[in-house]
Amino acid sequence: MRRYIDERDRLEKEREEVRSSLANLKKEKRETKEELSTCQGTACCFITVTCHCCEVSVKVLTGSCLVSSDPKRQATLEASLKQKEEACREAEHRRVEVELRLVEVKESLKKVESGPFTLGTTLDSSLQDPPMVSGVGTRNRNGSVKD
Repeated sequence: MRRYIDERDRLEKEREEVRSSLANLKKEKRETKEELSTCQGTACCFITVTCHCCEVSVKVLTGSCLVSSDPKRQATLEASLKQKEEACREAEHRRVEVELRLVEVKESLKKVESGPFTLGTTLDSSLQDPPMVSGVGTRNRNGSVKD
């Protein structure tokens, strides 16, 4: 039983460490995505339209255009993002493994704590002692005692 308790405690500690690590990885991934999006940034593109008859110029919004300030930086961020995504997948896989192992250990511990017979255990009736008959005689069908 002590072995299961120690294993449960160790797995609970490992679960918390993996959760913390995973949370940090997700935060780093989110920050890298944000940095990448600002590096790729979007800018509003305008064109100037001039009316020849009245000589009035008007800027017209055409939409957004991708602006890459530094292609090297962008490539570095994209590679970093891929690494962080892979690290997140691995950490999530590890978290699931630890959780499943912890459930197994807890179930084993419950079985050990409950003793040799647990709820749902079936007993072979041939192994049981026959019931003792109390009283001197046996009863007839009508309920009267016969000796």
